[in-house]
Amino acid sequence: NILNTGEVPNLFAPDELEGVISAMRPLAKAAGKETKDGIWQFFVQTIRENLHIVLAFSPIGDGFRGRCRQFPSIINCATIDWYSPWPPDALLAVAERYYGAAPKELALSSLIPQLSAISQYMHSTSREAAEQFFESLRRRTYMTPTSYLELIGLFTDLVGTKRGELTTKLNRYTVGSKTLGETKVVVDDLKVKLTAMQPSIEKAKKDTAALILKVDADKIVANEKSEACAEDAKVAEAA
Repeated sequence: NILNTGEVPNLFAPDELEGVISAMRPLAKAAGKETKDGIWQFFVQTIRENLHIVLAFSPIGDGFRGRCRQFPSIINCATIDWYSPWPPDALLAVAERYYGAAPKELALSSLIPQLSAISQYMHSTSREAAEQFFESLRRRTYMTPTSYLELIGLFTDLVGTKRGELTTKLNRYTVGSKTLGETKVVVDDLKVKLTAMQPSIEKAKKDTAALILKVDADKIVANEKSEACAEDAKVAEAA
């Protein structure tokens, strides 16, 4: 309706409509429109002369064809610009701009010329392959500027994901290496302490061995005394 007549039916409520007519009355009167319908048509014509609508449609699929059949005003009441495929220098310039706007942490600034060149090459060759595919099988595959921008966005997203994964792994290795270093220090300290304690341990072992021998000797004496006491007990019981 906007393309065809310049207005949307029943867009304004009655009170809003009166407000529009009241606001437009001085301008409409100066243009020779004094009736309510005349003022409204003057308002609609003013909108049509000053409102510019830009519609962008993708050729992919049957959507554009269906919209043209459903809304003939797209063809009859609009100026159509058919955009040709981007030339290589335009693809290169767009890639340089988007790669230059990538986050600083991706560190792509030194690789922008190479990335732009390979992106332009990939899109151009893919478009040529799509045309060859159409010539061979009569099946259309579209390589649009949106596809090109999605290629650049996919690459930057993938770089960010992989860089995040590498950063996580590096942090794990760093923490693990630090922990191993701290553990080595503790182990070396324990070795030094054990080496310093070695004489004391040897002395304790000798003292323990001597104590075991003394305990064994005392055990023999105790057994002999126990046997003597048992004999004395038998004699006493016999008497």
